[in-house]
Amino acid sequence: MTSHRSNVTFVLVPGSFSTPIFYDKVTPILTSQGYTFKEAPLLSAAKASSGRQPPATMQEDAAQIHSVIESVLDEGNDVVVAVHSYGGFPGTEALKGLGRAGRPPSKGTAVIGIVYIVSFLPPVGSSLRDLMHDYQSEPFKSGLPGQYFLFDGRMGPAVFNDLTDEAEIRRYVAAMIDHSSDSFGGKLSYAAYKDIPSTFILPENDLVVPTSFQHEMVELAVRDGGRVKKIAVPGAGHAVNVSRPELVAEALVDAARG
Repeated sequence: MTSHRSNVTFVLVPGSFSTPIFYDKVTPILTSQGYTFKEAPLLSAAKASSGRQPPATMQEDAAQIHSVIESVLDEGNDVVVAVHSYGGFPGTEALKGLGRAGRPPSKGTAVIGIVYIVSFLPPVGSSLRDLMHDYQSEPFKSGLPGQYFLFDGRMGPAVFNDLTDEAEIRRYVAAMIDHSSDSFGGKLSYAAYKDIPSTFILPENDLVVPTSFQHEMVELAVRDGGRVKKIAVPGAGHAVNVSRPELVAEALVDAARG
């Protein structure tokens, strides 16, 4: 990664129960290559005791992400969007009208790439709860309308199953947060990956979203006209942006170069 496009900014969307801290190993690599980035935190990820009431929906997350991206475009930079896990839902929904085909030529800027990092690549009309129904237990399967799922740390070993540094695992688990139940019911209305070149980073040993299911999502998206390139990562788990930051940064820079 020796050359870069100075007019590209990366917008980083985290997954559920998390903040953009999951990108804190990726961003120094990007800045060392001369790129800029902007974080797009999820409204749906918040402390139940002090977060939005009622908790944010997927559509509200998408509107927030859309606003962040549009502000970067209006500043004169093209955008590559990175989405992790649940972030694939609002991150995809957010891109309506922001690709080359949707932006007026007079604007001159657009979203030129999407990097799905161990993420959902959802078909139109689906929600996370729909897609994960067979893989979830209660209360995730039915949901808690108008409430937050409380993060208690028990999912930490599954999220970070490919990390070996216990102190590092504890640091990231401690940074995780509660998440809106209703956001998992939001249904996608726009398949951005059909209009915008996309990359899907697929780990070998994901214990959160089954790897076999991720393969199926990619295959379905491609059959449905999606412009998706797949990168398989042997030995990796759900938080590839933490465990393999160099690979993630390289995929983002490749998307920026087009």
